[in-house]
Amino acid sequence: MIYIFPKKFAFSHSITTVFRYNIKIDNYSNTKSNTDLNTDLNTDLNTDLNTDLNTDLNTDLNTDPNTDLNTDLNIDP
Repeated sequence: MIYIFPKKFAFSHSITTVFRYNIKIDNYSNTKSNTDLNTDLNTDLNTDLNTDLNTDLNTDLNTDPNTDLNTDLNIDP
């Protein structure tokens, strides 16, 4: 990551303003940011969406209508 900080120098004997820049290079934060973002987003989104939707919908819909309708209709008459 490269940070650029402006510094302003004014001279009392003239109206001219000079801008200088400090450049800070930070390789550690750039590497750390990329690793954290890729790992967290991919793992959480894929695991939660695939597991919850497939398991809940298939189990509830298939089990409840078949068991209730067949048992009630055959025993009552």
